[in-house]
Amino acid sequence: MKFETYLAYVAVCSVAVIIPGPTNALILANGMRHGVRAGLLNVAGTQVGVGLMIVTVAIGLTSIVNAVGHWFEWIKLAGAVYLIILGGTAMVLAALSDSTYALISGRVAGRIDPKRVSAASRVGGVCLIGGGLWLALSRSKP
Repeated sequence: MKFETYLAYVAVCSVAVIIPGPTNALILANGMRHGVRAGLLNVAGTQVGVGLMIVTVAIGLTSIVNAVGHWFEWIKLAGAVYLIILGGTAMVLAALSDSTYALISGRVAGRIDPKRVSAASRVGGVCLIGGGLWLALSRSKP
């Protein structure tokens, strides 16, 4: 892979992990309610989950290559290494971003009224549910 292509991948991953989503909402909520340690534990749990997904993809790639034949052994190895270089980058960027969310939310926890934290959690939940419903009910164009 060209270094320029890898840098483009890093840029896309950076934007993807900075944009708030369900993981960030969970980290913020737990960090604000229970402190930095709880937020960072959520980050650790998320990283374990992402690592398991990367391993699952690598195993799936191996199964596909095995079904095609033994002469694709080199493709299997190259694909696994490729997924591990790119997956590792995504994990590092996500861990940095999520840890930042956890640290900030833990620091702000004592300064925000608990009623406002609950209200923000409800608004975030409604947004996530609304987005899920929109996705479930939207139809693809033929």
